[in-house]
Amino acid sequence: MSHYLYLIIHTIKNTAATTTELSKLRGVSFGAYNIRSITRKFDDISIFLKRSKLNLLALNETWLNSSIADCELNIDGYAFHRFDRDLGTGRIGGGGLITYYSTKYKFAPIENWDYVYYSISNNDKEILQRSQNCALKTILKVDRLARTEHIHEVLNMDTLEVRRNKHVAVQMYRFVNNLAPSSCCDMFCKVAETHPIQTRAATNDSLHIPKMNLSVGQRNIRYYGVRVWHEADQSLKNLTSIDSFKNEIKKH
Repeated sequence: MSHYLYLIIHTIKNTAATTTELSKLRGVSFGAYNIRSITRKFDDISIFLKRSKLNLLALNETWLNSSIADCELNIDGYAFHRFDRDLGTGRIGGGGLITYYSTKYKFAPIENWDYVYYSISNNDKEILQRSQNCALKTILKVDRLARTEHIHEVLNMDTLEVRRNKHVAVQMYRFVNNLAPSSCCDMFCKVAETHPIQTRAATNDSLHIPKMNLSVGQRNIRYYGVRVWHEADQSLKNLTSIDSFKNEIKKH
């Protein structure tokens, strides 16, 4: 039997007929929704899952915190994993992720980002960039042979590679400043911790870049992420909060 992967961006106000159609889909079905407070819409989400029978539903902006117990989020036939916004950030409200998945399947969260983070190949990056370029030219109704660099400048838009590197830098800021789970932060160490020789890198508190001979290994966050971090301006690294880091790196 052929299997199909469905990505369904669904609004809660859709009709019951739509959810009935979803329940008849073959293969594995996925859904995603910006919920903006799951506690306010929990009954709607519960009804939607029971009608649509989606295999997996990812919700962002759950606005959950430790005061909401897991038992308050249970839905028959589904298990879930949640990731609430860290209350230690000082930000009130917003954020949070939760993923509901059918108990017919076995899902296991990957806690070590070392295995999956930014493992895209150079060929795939080129394909994605060409797709974005084509979409921009179509939307702006310009010649398909026009230079995309000019379009990005006019729109003040970064290429996918630049955006990716900025996002990597944000994650590295979290790792370096212990704002991520310890399983992620422990993947990195300073040069001074790897040998006793007082090299320039050791005295500058630079991060150690592990030896990766293959291109697959060089896409690893332990290698690629450290290189991106080393190329970042020192003024950015010295910022004292993740929010200020995010705001400043957008300007670079």
